[in-house]
Amino acid sequence: MNGERHEHCRIGPQCHAVRTGERAAGGGRAGGNGAGGVQRGQQTVCVHFAGGDVDSDGDSDGVHDVGFTWKARDPALVAARPALTVSTLVGSTRVGFVWDRKLARYVRTVEGRKVVTASGAPVAKPNVLVQFCQIKADPKDHDVNGNHTMYTRTIGSGPVVLFRGGKRIPGTWSRPGLDAPTTFRTAAGKPLLFAPGGTFVALVRPGAPA
Repeated sequence: MNGERHEHCRIGPQCHAVRTGERAAGGGRAGGNGAGGVQRGQQTVCVHFAGGDVDSDGDSDGVHDVGFTWKARDPALVAARPALTVSTLVGSTRVGFVWDRKLARYVRTVEGRKVVTASGAPVAKPNVLVQFCQIKADPKDHDVNGNHTMYTRTIGSGPVVLFRGGKRIPGTWSRPGLDAPTTFRTAAGKPLLFAPGGTFVALVRPGAPA
């Protein structure tokens, strides 16, 4: 990816949500470099997509475990705070999503406009995960314009916020090593439950809004 790399996020080849051919409704294309980002001058904004269409407590053949626990129903939603919009910062670029009640999904937005595919379908998933990570410039790596690559550390631990069902659920993440999946838990220490159907993942700096 231009200008940004991650510490083996394990999401794999489906590690992007904003692809070539997707555009903001009523405007230009939202991503033109095919690298899973929104181009903003010399900066690429990474918003990952992790697939997931299985409601299961166990492993499924052919499914790569990145640490998500998929469940259609989550009792925590009853007491969770409403969150019909999500707005955060990836680098210096604002990243947004809006809850669509009819679709029962969060729709990706760019500068307030909904992002759609080339066929006109909204780019939407039932979950948005904002994961707070340490991000720093790598002085040994830079792009063709001389801009230092931003290195996102996904080993360790930190806070997360999961948005699903139009609600906001705070929690934590932890990952002991490169070959391990990430563990996501609620503030009460229980597994963080993701709605089947896929997840937008925004890796952000500590202190970013969510």
